[in-house]
Amino acid sequence: LGFHASQRQRQGVSDMLERHPFSGPAHSAGELQHFVNKLLHRLQGLQAVFITDNYGVPLIQATREHKLEELGRSLAATFAISSDQASKLTLGANESIVCFYSDYVAVHVNHTPLCITLLANEDEANVGALMSIGKDLKNVTEPLRKSVLQVSEEIHTNE
Repeated sequence: LGFHASQRQRQGVSDMLERHPFSGPAHSAGELQHFVNKLLHRLQGLQAVFITDNYGVPLIQATREHKLEELGRSLAATFAISSDQASKLTLGANESIVCFYSDYVAVHVNHTPLCITLLANEDEANVGALMSIGKDLKNVTEPLRKSVLQVSEEIHTNE
C-alpha cells in the first residue's frame, strides 16, 4: 500500500493550513468551497473531498473527476450507518473510519451531523496526512455544522 508522501508535500499542506485564513472556522459556504478546492489541488493523490450531511446530501464537494461526485453521496450515507454501528461497541463514539479499496483509500471523519470524506488514490495515499487534514476540516466546518444542527432542530420542533 502506498502511504508515502514526501516531507516537502506534507510540509506544503501543513503550511497551507497554517497560513490560510481558514485555519479557523470558515464563515461562508464560498470560503469553505474555496478552501476545499485549494486543498484538493495541493495534496498529491487526493481525488475528492466531500462534506455532506449524514444522509449523504452534499453540502460542499470538490472532485478531480465528475464520476466521483455520485460516489461521495453513497460513501457518506454508508459511513453514517457504519459509524453508528461502530459506536455501539462500547469503545466510545466513533470518530473516523478508514476504508481501503483496490484503487482508493477513503478517510471518513464523523462531525455529526456532518460527514467529511477524503478520497485518495490507493497508491499515493498518506493516511496520516489525510487523518490530520480531516481533523483540521472539523474546525473549518464548525459554523456549517452548527447551522445544520439548528435547521434540523427547527424541523423536528415543527413536526
